[in-house]
Amino acid sequence: MPQPGRTRVARFNPIDAHTVLLFISVLSGEFAITGFRNRDLQAKLFDTAPPDDREARRRTHQTSRLIAKLRGRRLIAKVGTSRLYCVTARGIKAMWPAIRFRKSDFPLGFQRAASARC
Repeated sequence: MPQPGRTRVARFNPIDAHTVLLFISVLSGEFAITGFRNRDLQAKLFDTAPPDDREARRRTHQTSRLIAKLRGRRLIAKVGTSRLYCVTARGIKAMWPAIRFRKSDFPLGFQRAASARC
């Protein structure tokens, strides 16, 4: 039951590849000292430059929604009055296990299950 005065924020699926890519991007070492902006996060999430202005706006809006979702779950926090965001201690505790599971535990468990079936 939602509490009065609180906004609802969608959950992350920590097993999803896109979510883990977001977590890896946010936790990258280059953002550890200075933080990151929407543009910085876009550069990590998308491999190529946007082909046109419409795609650039779509990516900006999508990244803004992801930042809002991360802030709503208190995984990142805004740095003062700037446009920078930094990862919170809660964010580190929540995101690193998801990355570890997706990158090492999940493939290993999948291989063991596949070999046990045969």
